[in-house]
Amino acid sequence: KWLLFLECKVYLGANLSYNQFVGKRILLRLLSILLTLFIVSLALYSLEYFSLGDSLSVIMSEEASDDNVARYRNAHSDSIGFISGYIKYISSFFSFNWGVTASGLDVKDVIASRLPLTLTLAISSMFFSLLFSFLWSIAAVIKRGNLDKTAEIFSIVAMSLPSFLIAIILV
Repeated sequence: KWLLFLECKVYLGANLSYNQFVGKRILLRLLSILLTLFIVSLALYSLEYFSLGDSLSVIMSEEASDDNVARYRNAHSDSIGFISGYIKYISSFFSFNWGVTASGLDVKDVIASRLPLTLTLAISSMFFSLLFSFLWSIAAVIKRGNLDKTAEIFSIVAMSLPSFLIAIILV
């Protein structure tokens, strides 16, 4: 803790107390998170705004009524400029107006219906991974040698594989 503080104090060249230093680091982290979210949202909106072709052909079937087509074009009008469209995009996100799915369901309702199972799966997987790693590390410390090397190899392989591949293997 203090070694990091001393290294960063030299780097910053400032005469800060530890609490000021921690506060400054937390503020810088929060600002970097906000900047990252802004860049990602701008990139996603740009991809949607400048995409080639008509998104209507992907979202609606060819048998869609003229009323539905007109309503969709009105709601997703490209006649507004890029900046005002981005502001509308961000404001609709923060007002929880996330639109509807292709099948006509409200996106908020779809997320709310699947969130409990998702959180249950995430929390249970964290619990089992912590339990497994704790027991494996205790066994590796008690029985040095082959088990220790096996644990090390298993850890390296598990860290190098993509998480979606591990999920497919485990399911």
